[in-house]
Amino acid sequence: MGVRNKVSVIASVMAAVFSVAAIAVGAPPRVPEPAAPDLLFFSRKVAADLHTRCAGCHSDPESAGRYLLKPLDNLVRPGRKLLLANYRATLRFLDPARPERSVLLRKSAGAGHGGGALLDQGSRDFVTMLQFAQGATLRNLPPEAILSKRIDGRPAAAVKIDGTLSGDPDGDALHYAWSVADSPAGGRLRLDDKGDGTVVATATRPGRYRIELRVHDGKLASLPAIMLLVIRTDGGAPAMGGGMNGMGGNESDPMGEAVKPAPRPDLTKRTDPPTEPGTTPRPGPTKTGRTVTSNQFLSARLDPLRLRLIRRMYYDLKWRGPTVAELEQWYSRPHEEMVDAFLADEEMWDAWYERQLYYFLLLDRFRPKAHRLTTLPQRLKDKKVDVPLALQEIVRSQFFNARNPGNDTYCTVVLEQCLGLVVQERSNKRILDASKKMYDGYRVKLFKDKGDSQADFVRIVFRQRRFFTHLLARTWKSLHGTKIEKKELARAAEQAASGSHGYRKVLRGWLVAGPYVDRVAEARTKQEIPYVRSLFLDTLGRLPSYDELRNVRNAFLSLADPTPIRLVMGRVLLQSNGGRMPTAGNMLAADPRKFVRTSFLRLFARQPTPKELTAFVDGLKADPRITPRVVLWTLLSSAEYQTY
Repeated sequence: MGVRNKVSVIASVMAAVFSVAAIAVGAPPRVPEPAAPDLLFFSRKVAADLHTRCAGCHSDPESAGRYLLKPLDNLVRPGRKLLLANYRATLRFLDPARPERSVLLRKSAGAGHGGGALLDQGSRDFVTMLQFAQGATLRNLPPEAILSKRIDGRPAAAVKIDGTLSGDPDGDALHYAWSVADSPAGGRLRLDDKGDGTVVATATRPGRYRIELRVHDGKLASLPAIMLLVIRTDGGAPAMGGGMNGMGGNESDPMGEAVKPAPRPDLTKRTDPPTEPGTTPRPGPTKTGRTVTSNQFLSARLDPLRLRLIRRMYYDLKWRGPTVAELEQWYSRPHEEMVDAFLADEEMWDAWYERQLYYFLLLDRFRPKAHRLTTLPQRLKDKKVDVPLALQEIVRSQFFNARNPGNDTYCTVVLEQCLGLVVQERSNKRILDASKKMYDGYRVKLFKDKGDSQADFVRIVFRQRRFFTHLLARTWKSLHGTKIEKKELARAAEQAASGSHGYRKVLRGWLVAGPYVDRVAEARTKQEIPYVRSLFLDTLGRLPSYDELRNVRNAFLSLADPTPIRLVMGRVLLQSNGGRMPTAGNMLAADPRKFVRTSFLRLFARQPTPKELTAFVDGLKADPRITPRVVLWTLLSSAEYQTY
């Protein structure tokens, strides 16, 4: 049997496994059974993207883990055997019953993924991956169910719920399937389907009811949209019920902690929404890279490893490079003094806070606005809160709830991102089930502790020793770029859990120890956000605003290789900086050697070699086409600027 016939047979078998249920005559079509991920859709829409983003790590059997991809020989027309092998490997990490919770999608978004986030959940590539998991074909894409987030009502009063905003990208007619996902103890909710995309709900008693809507076109079903129906008592106070026990709402936010949108990516938006009102850029350095430093520092023979260590500290802890003034400030001072100063610096904790928001994907419309969260960097600096408690505040916030709605999504994300558990593994199924029950208000035991609320669930998770090992393992990797040894991890976890501010003590110890200091000569590639922050500082003398950073981040995430955007952005920023750029005449009249030395220190944290210094100075003097902007562009576009 030829390869083409084998592919057809396998696709047919997979389609039979996930066959559509028969439609009863005269009755509305039932929700189709989950469709098999389509091989042709995979080959045309997904395979090349997986190769570009994932094959770098997952084609090596030693580092691929359980997901082993075969490198494609041709991205335009890859070999059928390679396609089939990668299709089979990918199927193992898809969940047809709950495609939005598939391991492949969660890891692509950064959850429990050692390589961090590869796709933004609002990006076109992520949506395509999700559609593949839902069983999309080249001729039929899955529809989308849309509901309001919340409606309030009274006991025994009819409440109309409208799902007609749902739609199908192919324009197919939709069928609506309504169900009650959760009810308070003793409560019953009757749904009267009107057959036109609306239902009338009548509840028997006060409490919180979750209503689920799925739409389908006869072949493919949407992800579930969930709405919260709050039935209030006569006095107007909502009764506690469902999964909200112990987690009161935020009166300043009409959505509140307890109200969550549908547990699905927003498939209607291809770009991120505008920044919320009140969001302001984080404070940055007051001195720019053009600060005039002493001639003695610029002309002295400087230790390159000391300069690299200072630069490494700034990129690892402040998510930006140092200015020349900061290089001079720390060059002659003990390394331990610099570490202590960083740990007492709000800018360092501000960068730590931004990394956690990025790790938990609390971006854009999910970005926290509450004063208690936005002041976390200051409270961490003043030691008014320690790192585990700060993370717990983030996880318990209404913004994290809105980002991860529903008991399954919330508990899965917390267990995976705070403990490093893979909840799909059979050994962890009981943990997930107990977590969801506790979230929903049932008194159950989890990790030998009992609880009956979402707050209890979070408290118990953060008391586990595994919380400290997972947090410290990802901290070590961000600092060293390597996996931590088991003995060191166990020792550090013991210290971190032993008392107040234990994490801070571990972090200080790692920053002054040999493994961190000795590896400073090894170049590491700049991640996107530190790269953008440093590029703004190096060209404009300031850090980017949140809007600027968000727009560039989205552009990076939309491409498999962001290098062209890096180069274009550097040129654009240099051209927009004409008023601050010295003219060739002024620079030559001053000191071209000083300009070149300062530029190398600012951009590379090193001095130019005699050959480099002579070549740039002679070019500036002899060739009118070589201007200060050309010099800076040459340095910014070099491979060396992409690393630190």
